[in-house]
Amino acid sequence: HGLTIDPLVASRIEVIRGPASLLYGTNALGGVVNVVSHDIATEVPERATGYAATQAESATPGGGLTIGRTQPLGRTIALSARGGVRRADDLTM
Repeated sequence: HGLTIDPLVASRIEVIRGPASLLYGTNALGGVVNVVSHDIATEVPERATGYAATQAESATPGGGLTIGRTQPLGRTIALSARGGVRRADDLTM
């Protein structure tokens, strides 16, 4: 199934197992995979920051590209934007 998470923007991936997974609800008894990204700025940067990430695949020919930028708009607000594209082909043996 298709994932709604772009792995290229993940800054940290947490795997939570055992009783701690109950913090995420009763449907998480088997465990939780928490992908932490910086889609929403938690602090205003002093200057503009950005990133670019690429990925290539060989078993299923394709790849991905993601770019992002956070721009301060003053001392108390920042604008974050991210865009990406992913392409995948049929499985080859």
